[in-house]
Amino acid sequence: MNTDSYPLGIYQLTEKAPQKGDLVLFCLPDDIAEIAKNNEYMSFGFSCPGNIKPMIKKLVAVGGDNIFIDAQGVKVN
Repeated sequence: MNTDSYPLGIYQLTEKAPQKGDLVLFCLPDDIAEIAKNNEYMSFGFSCPGNIKPMIKKLVAVGGDNIFIDAQGVKVN
């Protein structure tokens, strides 16, 4: 997997419930994926609908956490 967010490397997929700090791999919703593909924001791939690569991000909140978004950014709890 090669992204601007995380370096090229070997990542292990697991079936465990995700926890804070874990890296999560996910596909964009179809309508957003289409915009990303048309504007060349995302690389082509075959793992996700719309033939784009999945995204990988660090999980910073889970169920029960409070998330606040303001001009300074995103805050959890």
